[in-house]
Amino acid sequence: MRARHPPDAEAGRVLAGDDERLLAEIGFMAAAAGRDTAALAIFTSLRALSPTRSHPYFGLAMAHMGVGRSERAVQLLRDEAMPAVEDDVHEVELFLGLVLQVARREDESRRVLQRVADQAPDGARAKLAAGALLQRRPAGEPPRGPAMGSMRALPMPGLR
Repeated sequence: MRARHPPDAEAGRVLAGDDERLLAEIGFMAAAAGRDTAALAIFTSLRALSPTRSHPYFGLAMAHMGVGRSERAVQLLRDEAMPAVEDDVHEVELFLGLVLQVARREDESRRVLQRVADQAPDGARAKLAAGALLQRRPAGEPPRGPAMGSMRALPMPGLR
């Protein structure tokens, strides 16, 4: 049986942080395994419980990409996550840049990643990752390998 957290530790939260993290990890595993319906259900619930956290939006984007709805994934991140997420805006933009790459929208992806590299604070994970992604493939160079139709090829975002 799980020990109860002090009442003031997570005031106003339905799930304790560890429980939310575990549920998100299960959702990311479902998305990576192609269980897109399960991932959509998990992340839709997490978004309802924590609408200002980034991981529900990342998971929903992965699940949408997994069923071939790349435009919905882009719209979700741009129109819903960007205005809602309180403190991970640069990470949302980084993930948007990755989604745009998978959707083969290379020029737009480079613009978004460049904005993250330019505007994120020095030392921030998003800034470092955006810089690495921009250096990985010069502008105008075609994507390598088979076209990626899903987010399964991308690393799962970490949870704090």
